Amino acid sequence: MMDNVHFSHQTDHWSTPSDILAVFKDYRFYDPCPLHAKDGAFNSLWPTMTFCNPPYSDIRGFVDWFVFSFQTGSCSDCWFLVPARTDTIWFSLLARYAIEFVFITGRLKFNDASNPAPFPSVLVHCGPQSGAMPYVHFVPLVRLPLWLREQFKIEYGGRE
Repeated sequence: MMDNVHFSHQTDHWSTPSDILAVFKDYRFYDPCPLHAKDGAFNSLWPTMTFCNPPYSDIRGFVDWFVFSFQTGSCSDCWFLVPARTDTIWFSLLARYAIEFVFITGRLKFNDASNPAPFPSVLVHCGPQSGAMPYVHFVPLVRLPLWLREQFKIEYGGRE
């Protein structure tokens, strides 16, 4: 049985699964929207390396702010954790800046939920594009934290 809140607006503050968030924290990514901090996310430009699991009621607002931060040269490396809703306007906008999609096979269980999400999720990595098509990966949920650590060591070196 699914939590009814997944289908309602009772809350959209779902904290990132701790094993995934730990990878981004270890590599010192800025998080503009930690749990219940939506208002502060738009007070300043996002820094170079940002991880964003936005409130799902305002994904478009967070995508727009990323685009603004990116176009000003402030944020050049951003990872979004969002529902895999490829038919939405905000996903199309985000895809214009995507250099990598990591579709998560299996359903995330957000830390505050008693059941997994009723929708698939994707990590969208945005940054400067070389003109090539974005990379697309399908990673099993159980392997995701380890897969991210392996990729980050290649991409970001020994930063952790």
